[in-house]
Amino acid sequence: MIVVINYKEYMMKTINKLLILVGCILLVACSKQKPMDVFPGINKLQHLWQNENGDYFTAIQYVDGKFTLHQPKTGRSYYYFIKNNQQVSRPVHSPSLSYIKGRLIFGDEVLKPAETKNIEITFSSHNTQFYGILTVPISDHPVPVVINSHGSERSVATAFEKSSSWYIDAGFATFTFDKRGTGSSGGEYTHNFDIMADDLVAAINTISKRSEIDPNKLGVAGFSQGVYVSTLAASRTNKIKFAIESFGMTESPIIEDLHITEIMFNKAYPKESWEEFEPFVKACQNAFALEKNDEWSIVVELKKDWVNKINPEFLSGSLVGDGCLSWGPTLLKWVGRNNFPPGIIWDYDPIPSMESLNIPVIWQFGGKDITAPNENTRKQIKHWIEQEKPFTMYLYPEAAHGILISAVDKFGETYRYKDPQYITDLIAWLKKLK
Repeated sequence: MIVVINYKEYMMKTINKLLILVGCILLVACSKQKPMDVFPGINKLQHLWQNENGDYFTAIQYVDGKFTLHQPKTGRSYYYFIKNNQQVSRPVHSPSLSYIKGRLIFGDEVLKPAETKNIEITFSSHNTQFYGILTVPISDHPVPVVINSHGSERSVATAFEKSSSWYIDAGFATFTFDKRGTGSSGGEYTHNFDIMADDLVAAINTISKRSEIDPNKLGVAGFSQGVYVSTLAASRTNKIKFAIESFGMTESPIIEDLHITEIMFNKAYPKESWEEFEPFVKACQNAFALEKNDEWSIVVELKKDWVNKINPEFLSGSLVGDGCLSWGPTLLKWVGRNNFPPGIIWDYDPIPSMESLNIPVIWQFGGKDITAPNENTRKQIKHWIEQEKPFTMYLYPEAAHGILISAVDKFGETYRYKDPQYITDLIAWLKKLK
């Protein structure tokens, strides 16, 4: 959910970026080639397709020749490289793909465009312009809608979000927008939950006014970090009537870092005591992330016991691994903090906004999620359910972050897919809600 930069990698990435920039300049200067077409006959907004049985698929094409087809029934996503309407390459486990006379030929299946209306929408928040795509099932009356709030990554939501094929199966429209600093939206990329919640509320206000949408059946979906954002937004407006919250946490980013560090520590050093190492981790978090500078002396003193025992690379991605074990206080204060995710609120407490919700909420978690460890989160939600909040919770024991399961195909290649039960449960919950 939250990624802490490894400073060794940061320096290498900076060098690589410079090399890539030089390469791009040379490429532009020496080449007049146009961007590679994928399937020119497919409208870029035509994301939803159906087979002869009426099953939905999400298809996303990119100008660089990449094409993704997501099949909710199996949870699988298939990745292709297309050039001038012809398949160039694909993973061995992916069925063949072609586009003929307005149809996608996916292995033995014929897919036709789903009957939807796809609308490009812009809206403003904090003097920033945002871009999104509203996908609406063809209907004679206004329909319910799910507005997506995706995770912490810089990925372009309108170019990768696959969930519209889930929601339309339940009769819901979908609005997905590029968050600030990504894709076609303006502004600077941030992890500031307060600002992002305002952005989401602005999206909600815009979509609620659309004639295609039933404003009394408007909900949000938060994925990973988006759980923080969507629940905070839901606490700020009464326009949100339901929420979908997937693989997030009810604990702060600083506690998340503590859990992740414990998992990595116990895996790398099973004979060492976490109880003895934990005070050093907490002192590092306080001094480094929470900027309690009077605790640097504690960090320096405790570090003496561990610096020769623990390889920081085994704790890479944590504040102590990428920070206090690798560098001294001066460098961490003046350089290290500058490489935190921009706008991150390390001690943000999501409990008040979540606890204020009295709308139907479905919570879904992976039992093997070590990116956003959820044991305490599930206990908290169970407590709310016992208090008769209208919450529903599902656990998928074999799934990791993203409700993803790893498998090996018949060719020996490893691939990951969404647990199809996760999608089935979500669609069933939405249909019941509708």
